[in-house]
Amino acid sequence: MKRAIAGVALAATLVVAAAATRPFWVAPDAVQAQAWLRDAADRRDAGAEASLARWSARGNAVARHAYATLLSHRADAPSRQRLEQLLADGADAGDAADATWLAELLAQASHAGASREDARVARLLAQGQAGHVPAAARLLALRALDPARGTPDPARAVAWMAEAANGGDAPAMFLLANMLRAAQGAPRDDAKALALYQAAADADYAPAIQALAIAWRYGELGLQADAAQSRLMDHEAAEALAHAARGG
Repeated sequence: MKRAIAGVALAATLVVAAAATRPFWVAPDAVQAQAWLRDAADRRDAGAEASLARWSARGNAVARHAYATLLSHRADAPSRQRLEQLLADGADAGDAADATWLAELLAQASHAGASREDARVARLLAQGQAGHVPAAARLLALRALDPARGTPDPARAVAWMAEAANGGDAPAMFLLANMLRAAQGAPRDDAKALALYQAAADADYAPAIQALAIAWRYGELGLQADAAQSRLMDHEAAEALAHAARGG
């Protein structure tokens, strides 16, 4: 009788374990892909990384995005090459976010004006912008300001940057605020610049928090100088930078 009960208990345990484990032939969802990413990054789980690589090769978008995130935190050349190929596969499959990410990587690799990849970068950014990826509009704005491509067009850059900021891109909010403070491409507007800095700071974007700390310190952008508030913002900026350094 005890042996029978033990057998039933063991069977029940196996059923629960099986239910908690996704069969290898079932395509992962976002939750599973993120679990594999955490295991591969935190526990150096080779099996989890292999699962991401396998499903990425099969065209699974959530696995590809997670695998790209994993590779992006590695500095070695083979990982960089795998990341570029992974993003190229995504762009070829119509993934606008992957196209934008790849464009940014290629643009960073060498001076854009001298890069043989520049035409490819432009095509990838056009794909990203057509797919309404805010970062693509931000990168297009920066290209419009690049003197290596001819006469900079600040007004066009402001339009692109505003599109990115309206799409929730925190770096674009920060850059647009800088442009408005400098009257670059649009009339000076300190009130709007302040609102953009605050929105980017709410998204935990450290440069915007630092800009607010300075504004509070010197009483800029319509704020009254407040040393205590400036110190608080400095502390929040340091926390945001630490969070970003941890890959958060």
